[in-house]
Amino acid sequence: MSLSYSEIMSRTAYLQKLKWIPYTGYNAVLYARWLPYAILLPILAAIGMSLSLFLPWLSIGNTDVVKNPIPQTGFEIASNGVPLPGVPFSFTLWLLVALGIALIALSVLLLRSKVLTSLLSLSIKITFGLALLVEVVYWFTIQLFIITHSSTGNQLAIVPSYGLWVCLAVTCIAGGVSLLLFSNLSWYWRLAQEDVKQVMRRTNFQPIRSERAFFNGKEAPQSIDIGYSGTQKS
Repeated sequence: MSLSYSEIMSRTAYLQKLKWIPYTGYNAVLYARWLPYAILLPILAAIGMSLSLFLPWLSIGNTDVVKNPIPQTGFEIASNGVPLPGVPFSFTLWLLVALGIALIALSVLLLRSKVLTSLLSLSIKITFGLALLVEVVYWFTIQLFIITHSSTGNQLAIVPSYGLWVCLAVTCIAGGVSLLLFSNLSWYWRLAQEDVKQVMRRTNFQPIRSERAFFNGKEAPQSIDIGYSGTQKS
């Protein structure tokens, strides 16, 4: 039986006071503490990836030393392409915007449910992976285009610009932190559920009287022996 976020958090203060198991309820506190970061991180990454498209993603110079480079932003490459002698260069960088929207949508789902399920965690990780794949494919496409363009004897120098590296850094850093953060959150959530389930099993899945008293503003006894019949002995 899977417990909801509200069911876990509503019992956290009581479980900490109960002290039936050492550190009981502390895992739920850790989960609640780090959950906002898990929600904000994909949103900030999506904003960073989208804003990087305003930066130059391609530089065109008049020699191999790239003198007087002409920058081409990511949006220009995605919209109209780069007019070059022979074959113009273009790439569907709009995919990064679409993946950013997907990250925001997944973060909103996490905000509403407050439970990092395996499916939701996997979806966010896959989205980060697809964004990284788009950036790597873009880099390889430019390298292939440079080889093809230089074989025609054209003296234009074409190189990736810093917009690509900014977007790549945002994706790698946010994706790496998400992997670590989601792993810890999943672990905290499993332990928090186990804390509540163990107490529920000991009380035959009935709320014990001290729990009711606690939520009514009265303190629970410091030493409580929970029986299997749903009663307490002080």
